[in-house]
Amino acid sequence: MKRRISSFLVLLGAAVCLTAGSGSAWATTAKTAANTQIINTATLTFTIGSTTSSASASVSVLVTLVPSAPIVSISNPAATGYTGPNTPELTDSVTILSTANGPAKYTVTPSINTAANSTGASVTPSVGTDVWLGASVTSARTLNTTTLFVPSVTYATDAALNGPAQVNGLGIGDSIVFTDESNNTQTQTILNVSNPGTASGTATITLSLPVTVATGTPIYEQTSGVNSFNIAVKPGTLQTPGTFLTVDVKAEVSGTGFTTVSVMNSTASANANAGDPSKAPTNLNVWTSAPATVSITKYVRNASNAAANPAGNCSTVITGTSDSWCTSGVSGKSGDVLEYAVVAKNTAGDVAGNLAACTISDLLPPAFVTLACNGYNTDEDVHFIDTSAGVHNLKACGNVAGSWANWNPAANPNLLVYVGNGSGNGTPGAVPFGQQVTITYKATIK
Repeated sequence: MKRRISSFLVLLGAAVCLTAGSGSAWATTAKTAANTQIINTATLTFTIGSTTSSASASVSVLVTLVPSAPIVSISNPAATGYTGPNTPELTDSVTILSTANGPAKYTVTPSINTAANSTGASVTPSVGTDVWLGASVTSARTLNTTTLFVPSVTYATDAALNGPAQVNGLGIGDSIVFTDESNNTQTQTILNVSNPGTASGTATITLSLPVTVATGTPIYEQTSGVNSFNIAVKPGTLQTPGTFLTVDVKAEVSGTGFTTVSVMNSTASANANAGDPSKAPTNLNVWTSAPATVSITKYVRNASNAAANPAGNCSTVITGTSDSWCTSGVSGKSGDVLEYAVVAKNTAGDVAGNLAACTISDLLPPAFVTLACNGYNTDEDVHFIDTSAGVHNLKACGNVAGSWANWNPAANPNLLVYVGNGSGNGTPGAVPFGQQVTITYKATIK
């Protein structure tokens, strides 16, 4: 604290000199605010004849910072729905409460501790970020008022941390924590600061609520309000739709003079849903997802006799053609050629992810129909329309398993086609969210 301590030594006699007492009477502890100047003045009062005079000598000591490990906690928001890679972003909050006797620098380094059902989860910032927190100690008692009294600090001590409206790093809008005379922990926001900037003066801190606080009470700042420290958490890419994606964030707080403090979502609080795997953990960053869903529709038209196609239940399925395809009501006779279309779309609920390893298998009842080999052209038995509306002309008749399309009724009456992006001979492909694939083929009624 910026205190001026005077020793008045009154002696009778002429020209008698005496020094101040032992310096141990003003020894500082961690409960004395850093940057306080302890000024001791010894005064000699004496008389010469009928004249009384005095002489003084002073010495000052600057109180330095006593490092102390901060109190650190981390909190995460409620679960939200996953909508796509790295979307949406969640925000974790790290609270750092200083326990030093003056302004101190803390370096916060966030990272991913664990991520489940995800690849590529990340945090921002991902490197160490410096946070300055102020602190002081009351120099006088506060009795049921909104004003705290702390030692003034000269502006030259550290211009970034001291000024007319800031003292020892404590400024307007900062959140401070202290204990009142009833031993209750108070957390208040600073409304105003008045720091005269003198070496032996008193600065005042104005609060919103009245308090009673003893002299020598530490005043600590915490990250909150204007000095909040937040971590942006991105989920990466969901691996299995229909299950939770979870990210456990770790925050390490380091500094000079104390052991690094580490906190994690998983250890900061208990999981209120522990024991029920159907519910999302409450102490982790959680993104929920709906099961992957698709829509698949099969259409048919009589390519030999347009009159056999009904007026209803029909629509133009293939972009760029005028052919009308129906979901029901089509008739045909022996020898008629039926053209089928199968449309599969990735609707995926709220999961903007791929459907992987996609194939379409379609049964051609061998007792009634046979695949029209060369139905479109030579060695063109099946048209596969990919997600970009590109048309692939595929041979299927007689092909063995593992071909891009194959139909060998002696072994298997099903027409099998590998579909999706990246599909090919024996290779199933992927259908991205919101996109579709289509196959068409012709069959002759026996």
